[in-house]
Amino acid sequence: MSISCGGGSALECPGGERIEGAGIELCVYDDPMRFEECPPEVPNLVTGDDGVICVADPDRLPPDACSRIGAECGERTEWFVYLSNESGTVEIWAARVDDVTVRTRLTDFSDEPAPSSGVRGINHLRVSPDERRIAFTGLRNRAGDWHVGSSVYVIDVDGASLVNVAETAASGEVSFGCNWESDSRHLLYTVWDPCSDVVYRADVDTLEAEVLADAEDIRVDAKPNPIDREDVIMTHQSCGEGGTLYRHDLARAVDSPVPGIVGSEARHAEWMPDGDSIVFAAAERVLRHDVSTGTSITVWERERGPTLEFVVPIHEGRELLGVAIEDGIVTGVGVLRDGELTTYDLPVAAVSTVHIGRFGDIDCDGDQLANGIDPDAGC
Repeated sequence: MSISCGGGSALECPGGERIEGAGIELCVYDDPMRFEECPPEVPNLVTGDDGVICVADPDRLPPDACSRIGAECGERTEWFVYLSNESGTVEIWAARVDDVTVRTRLTDFSDEPAPSSGVRGINHLRVSPDERRIAFTGLRNRAGDWHVGSSVYVIDVDGASLVNVAETAASGEVSFGCNWESDSRHLLYTVWDPCSDVVYRADVDTLEAEVLADAEDIRVDAKPNPIDREDVIMTHQSCGEGGTLYRHDLARAVDSPVPGIVGSEARHAEWMPDGDSIVFAAAERVLRHDVSTGTSITVWERERGPTLEFVVPIHEGRELLGVAIEDGIVTGVGVLRDGELTTYDLPVAAVSTVHIGRFGDIDCDGDQLANGIDPDAGC
């Protein structure tokens, strides 16, 4: 997790510097003599040999920040969070990046009724920017049958709490996709009743939701800009046909197509942290696309081995994470660093979206997972 200078926040750091990264804000004082007291928004003081830091949660302090003030902070273990179907149900699993044999299951919906067709379970997951919660879609509808993405749920990364954020089953509509805003509190998701849609923003703490957009065509995977939440990319498609990527101005309810992005790559485009570009995989390449000019550059191209699909930026965009696929078969997880692809052998479901986080709360030894499942499963 890197830190960088940020702007646009109400947090003030008299005598110090405001720093933000991955949804965490800090007040950094390289000269402790300039420090008086921590602001109420970041009340906890961390002291180092070369300075002090004010932070809301010391356990979430980025290692880069610790190094800056010469403090010794506990390194948080990095985990892959992914979907896997190992027992007839697609569940959320976590595996350590440094040793993928150490893994644990975070959900257990194996007791739910079997679907009339397809595979039951979860089809989409998103880790919140503060790496505390996971949003996902899936589960049964009102008739006890299963539809892909029939509800939107949020679970803590330690599996201790499971909340149904958007139960749309009562109307038979289907929730499709879920994407966090930068505050790690609000989610965007789409509810459709074949060939029309409504895009919602939900507060996962109060469970209140508001309508952001509706239309006669389908808009899937509404993804808010990490810098400006009113700027959303979403795919427009006619019923049963391919899509085109649009930017939607929520404040003015105005759509404008993103030039140069059509077809399947439109569906899987992801914002980069700069808020000016997106990244997507297409034709055995990974491309970065300027949403204003419509120009793309290739950041990686397959020469041999697996391709990388369902790509998402991690570590402030310095690396890209995705699903590794070779000869049409999912072979695991891939991380793209400096143009080099490193793969990890994990039983990832073909429908998976994968994320990575530096979590301190996943514990293979504790009885803390949701729905009473065995916390030692796979660890």
